Amino acid sequence: MLDQMASILFSNLYRFIPSKSKENEFDLLLIDEAHRIEKTSNFQYTKKADSTELPQVEQLVRCAKTSVFFIDEKQNVRSKEIGSADIIREAAIKYNRIVSEVTLETQFRCMGSNDYLQWVESALGFRNEKRILRKNEIFDFRILDSPQELYDNMRDKENIKENSARVVAGYCWPWSKALDNNGELVKDVQIGDFAMPWETHEAIKRPPKGYVKWYEWAYRTQGIKQIGCIYTAQGFEFDYIGVIIGDDLIYDPQVDKLAVNINAIADPTLKRSRSTVYTHVRNIYRVLLTRGMKGCYVYFVNAATRKYFETRIEICMRKDEIIPFKNALPLLDLRAAANAQYEILDGYFNEKIGQELLKVKGGPFNRDSFIVRAQGNSMEPKIQNGDLCLFQRYRGGSRNDQIVLCCLNDFVGESSVAIIKKYRSVRKPDEDSIGQADTITLESINPTHQDIVLKSGDKMTIMGIFKGVIEEDSEFET
Repeated sequence: MLDQMASILFSNLYRFIPSKSKENEFDLLLIDEAHRIEKTSNFQYTKKADSTELPQVEQLVRCAKTSVFFIDEKQNVRSKEIGSADIIREAAIKYNRIVSEVTLETQFRCMGSNDYLQWVESALGFRNEKRILRKNEIFDFRILDSPQELYDNMRDKENIKENSARVVAGYCWPWSKALDNNGELVKDVQIGDFAMPWETHEAIKRPPKGYVKWYEWAYRTQGIKQIGCIYTAQGFEFDYIGVIIGDDLIYDPQVDKLAVNINAIADPTLKRSRSTVYTHVRNIYRVLLTRGMKGCYVYFVNAATRKYFETRIEICMRKDEIIPFKNALPLLDLRAAANAQYEILDGYFNEKIGQELLKVKGGPFNRDSFIVRAQGNSMEPKIQNGDLCLFQRYRGGSRNDQIVLCCLNDFVGESSVAIIKKYRSVRKPDEDSIGQADTITLESINPTHQDIVLKSGDKMTIMGIFKGVIEEDSEFET
């Protein structure tokens, strides 16, 4: 009885075709994983009488008075999957439906940590901003040194609680459709001395004793003895997930981003569409890295890919490793700062991991950033003598009422000295010409110091715009 009810309530998308479903036949239709919507509902088992060219998304809107789509476009992992918010909106308009959109801001997976989810998307290139995974992150994320160590961790957790842990991998190894000569599963996933079988291929009708069918891999405890892929893991979650990231995801040092090595992909479906393979591989790993409720442990086959991820993880970054403009900025004295090319360095200010220790609102961290040690007390109390001041190289634009690092008389070189002042430009009538002219004053904040008023013919070069003072708990490396 329950099976009959379930078969009525739960179905696949191929059921709602014009030959079987009338318009507005259902009061309510819930479509989960709507990103998997295809062009039409025709597939290998479609009868000729049921064949239709009506887009699948239109079928789902047409047959129900209210259709609810749950969609995450970053979970689209196959070229034939075209589900998107745009095509749903278009279908709704065509059938005169009212569209209401709700954004789910978070989830129960990954300890509900939006910081972890945003970090994953940043690392994979979905976001332009660089995010650092902090050591106080509530979600348990670890990088392990071998696939065997990864598997041992997942097996130990599974032994404590059934169906709480699984190992998955990118589709970088072939998937055997038959048993070996001994009637056992072929250990397709091989990394050095480590070897394990994929989940049982659907072509193998009877798995060997002790193993389960592919669709049982996620919810029967024997699944811990096999490695799952995106097609068996998508839609499930576990307390802990172990992810093997293969050679399909590689680091490109030229652009400091991840790239895809299509030659390392063993999935024929992915290889069919070279134009979308980059998006699909990133989507696959985004899904796999977010299947854990409590933790995710990762092994990287590619050493460069691992190092790339480690540069974005607080606990992995070596304190003694200076990487200019990535975890350190040049520290210049005032004389060196006056050199337009910033070639004279007084060492590097090691800020460790990005902007956390800068504690400066809007503080930049790029090749236009540098630090100057202030001299004198003309800018007190805002800037004290000896303070480490963060500047961003000036490349034009607004500067009025901002604190600037400037060089007077337009003389820029090793013998010149830069000064830190507040720039103020005031318009006043010019008696010698029609219109108005600027009076530029370089102001001192300390009232005991005089301002500098530029006269006609005086020249000045602005070197940088002040962003803030580095706090004392940061480190300086020479």
